[in-house]
Amino acid sequence: MNPESTIPVAPALSMPEPLQTIFFWVSLVAAIGMLIYAIFVARRFGSFIPVFLVIGAFCSIPLESLAGYLGHVVHPAGGSIALFSAVDRTIPWHIALGYTAGFGAVYLVIYQKALHGTLYRSTVFKTAATTAVLYFLGETIGVSTGLWVYFEPQPLWIWKMTEPPIWGILNASSEIFGACLIVFLLPHLTGIKQALVIVICPIATLMAHFGAGFPWYNAINSSASPAFMTATTFLSMGLAFVVWWISSILATTHDNSIKTAKR
Repeated sequence: MNPESTIPVAPALSMPEPLQTIFFWVSLVAAIGMLIYAIFVARRFGSFIPVFLVIGAFCSIPLESLAGYLGHVVHPAGGSIALFSAVDRTIPWHIALGYTAGFGAVYLVIYQKALHGTLYRSTVFKTAATTAVLYFLGETIGVSTGLWVYFEPQPLWIWKMTEPPIWGILNASSEIFGACLIVFLLPHLTGIKQALVIVICPIATLMAHFGAGFPWYNAINSSASPAFMTATTFLSMGLAFVVWWISSILATTHDNSIKTAKR
C-alpha cells in the first residue's frame, strides 16, 4: 500500500490588494442587494421561501473548500479576509458573498418563473447554459488578477486567463439543480417547513456538483494518464448535462399545483 498522496499541493500565495478589498465590498453590496430583492419577492408571493433561498445560497459555501481541494484551485491565504479555513483551503468572504448573490439570483429566477407558470424545461436548460457561460467569462477577472488560482492537472484548460471549462458547467449544475429541487418540493414546503430551504440548498449543491464531477475528481487526483483525465472530464461534463435534464423534469412536474405553495 502506497501512503503517498496523489493530490497536488497548492501553491502558497498572498491575496492581491487593494483588489481583494474592492471585491469584498462589491460582493457585499451584491449580496445585500439580493437579500433585499428577495424580501420584495417574498412580500409579493406571501412566502418566506425567497428569503430562505438567499440564505441557503450563502450556506452552500462549504462546497468551495471541498471542490477547491479536490479540483486544484486555491484562494490565496496570505492576507485573506477569511470566512473560514477547512480541507487545506482558506475561503475568503468575497467568495461566500458571491455565492449569495450568484446562487441567489438563479434560485429566485427559477422560483418566480415557477409561480408565474412560465417555467418550462427549455427554460431550465437555457438558464443553466447561460450560467455556465457567465462563469467562464466572469472568472477572467479573478483568475487573471490572482484572486483565485487554478493549478494542474486541469484537462481542457486551454485559455489560462479564466477557469477550465468544466468548472462553469459543474457550478451551473449545482445552482440549477438546487433551484429546481426547491420548485419540485414547493407543494410540501408550507408553514415552518419553508425553513428547510436553508439546508436543502447546500444539500442539492453538493449532490449535483459531486454527483456529476466524481469521475473527473477521482481521475485528476490519481496517477492516471493525461488522456484518461481528459476522457473523464468529458464524462463529467456529460453527467452534468444529465443533471440539467433531471432538473428540467423536477421543475415541471407540478405544473398545475405549484401555486399552492405560495403561502
